[in-house]
Amino acid sequence: MKMASVSSEVVNSEVPWNCDLKPILLVFSRSSVYPRITNNPVALIMNQQQSFERFSDFYPYYLEEHSNPVCRRLHYVGSLLVIAVALYVLLTGHLGYLWFIPVVGYGFAWAGHVLFEKNRPATFRHPLYSLMGDWVMLKDMLTGRIRF
Repeated sequence: MKMASVSSEVVNSEVPWNCDLKPILLVFSRSSVYPRITNNPVALIMNQQQSFERFSDFYPYYLEEHSNPVCRRLHYVGSLLVIAVALYVLLTGHLGYLWFIPVVGYGFAWAGHVLFEKNRPATFRHPLYSLMGDWVMLKDMLTGRIRF
């Protein structure tokens, strides 16, 4: 399984990247029946954690849950469509199109999780942090911190 290409600046530098764990860990997400094979020791730590006190603690977990490049691309498409619909509504005043925002935003993202990532979206466990993560991941992609 190919892991996400994320620069080390993206994740908290206090995370113990050089742990003495086996090179490949079998990680089961608390909310998923899908086993995940990873060589990232942070995945084991983050998948066992129930709650996050800060967004900076949550974001490495969020990135691990979005390691599949197709899933990330679907998130980007959904986020950009949310912006497009919001701009359209603001410019035209057609408020009836506001219902498209959650449909395109969540629709593309959830399709990526179900079809490619094979996990349950973090939205169900951490709705606010997950929403923040979508926009930070989009920003990181646009600025080159995460490969498209």
